[in-house]
Amino acid sequence: MNLSNWQKVKRLVIKRDNGLCVLCGALAVDVHHVKFRSQGGKDDVRNCVCLCRKCHDMAHGLHKYISAKEVKAMLMEYLEKKAHIEKKGE
Repeated sequence: MNLSNWQKVKRLVIKRDNGLCVLCGALAVDVHHVKFRSQGGKDDVRNCVCLCRKCHDMAHGLHKYISAKEVKAMLMEYLEKKAHIEKKGE
């Protein structure tokens, strides 16, 4: 994906998540790929969420109290709920 397409995806994710971290509600500073690009994840709104710095670090396993696997499960649940809500609204 080229840079302008990635910027568009980021804007859409920020808008969808109201610019807030989907885990703790703090002001988001990052758009995170739930399935990492290095693992085949896509630059797509269905694979990205807004996170604050602390929660983004947790998502990458840089926190001693919660594993990256646990964070990923929470993020997947969030995306599934969002998709269900958006589908109902169509």
